[in-house]
Amino acid sequence: MTVRRRPTIRDIAREAGVSATAVSFALNNRPGIAPETRKRILELAQTLGWTPSIAARALSSSKAGSVGLVMGRTDRTEFAPDRFLFRFMTGVESRLYERGTSFVFHTATTMEHEVETYDTWWSERRVDGVIVVDLREDDPRPAQLKSSGLPAVFVGADPGYGAAVVCDQRAFVTQAFTHLDTLELDSLAYVSGTASRHGDQRSALFAEGAKERDLHLELVDAPGYSEPAGRAAMADLLDRCHPGAPPRLVVFDNALLCLGASRVLKERGFTLPEDVALMSLEDSDLCEVMEPTVTALHRDPVAYGEYCADLAVELIADEVTTDTRVRCPAPFSIAVRASTRMSPA
Repeated sequence: MTVRRRPTIRDIAREAGVSATAVSFALNNRPGIAPETRKRILELAQTLGWTPSIAARALSSSKAGSVGLVMGRTDRTEFAPDRFLFRFMTGVESRLYERGTSFVFHTATTMEHEVETYDTWWSERRVDGVIVVDLREDDPRPAQLKSSGLPAVFVGADPGYGAAVVCDQRAFVTQAFTHLDTLELDSLAYVSGTASRHGDQRSALFAEGAKERDLHLELVDAPGYSEPAGRAAMADLLDRCHPGAPPRLVVFDNALLCLGASRVLKERGFTLPEDVALMSLEDSDLCEVMEPTVTALHRDPVAYGEYCADLAVELIADEVTTDTRVRCPAPFSIAVRASTRMSPA
């Protein structure tokens, strides 16, 4: 089988009867050649199927032409079923592609591994910038990225370095309470994933809201964002409570945590939502197929990813500064389903 060779600038120059320099000027939209010649070269390049070489572009511009994202999870199996995360990354990748930039993705099981990945990427110029998610308290990544000079967009919180897409957690929790206020609750629990800044902020806001409404509140930190983490968190929560008296409603950071918790509740003989109602702060297809279907805060993760990608490209191109702080524009709403259609407390 004959493998077709990728056409080069020299191939175009030979076919067009011009110099390689003239072809380079035309393809890179630089002045110095006649409009008719430029048009002929561009048409010929399209006919031959020429595309720019990422490696060559990197050498000529000292740019890699790519943006990286490292996703830290202690268990890599968490990625496949997390539809919100998958759709967020789809938004990042599709927008970067539209803007002529490649997407480099990597998983890390430890924070040390993630930091090492950033160092490798930047020292070898594999990326021009990174998108950083799941910021934590005492997070080493902002200081490390600032020290190296690697441009970064932080998602969900502002660490004081790089550009940031900041989510209004107060508005987020307030939206959740607009639904909870219709349920006549006497007790509530919030289960967050692995310790993170947004989880800490939400915990404080749920505590504030519960106090205002005279609700008993339990806060639980799950050991991750997976279904097993949800199981562990619910087992912990039930062990804390008086036997047979779990919180009337439990709110989870995502649908996988909710799924694991619902299985533990059923195994222990509780009926949903008659005994315990459930709600997720992230909507996904999973919320619509669980039994009962799960009420969730709905927002568009693809649009969220696209917005973060746009900011990363603009930061790398010096179109925005490293002190840029923007609110995530993705609107959210409540998708009310069977898991909170409950009788009064």
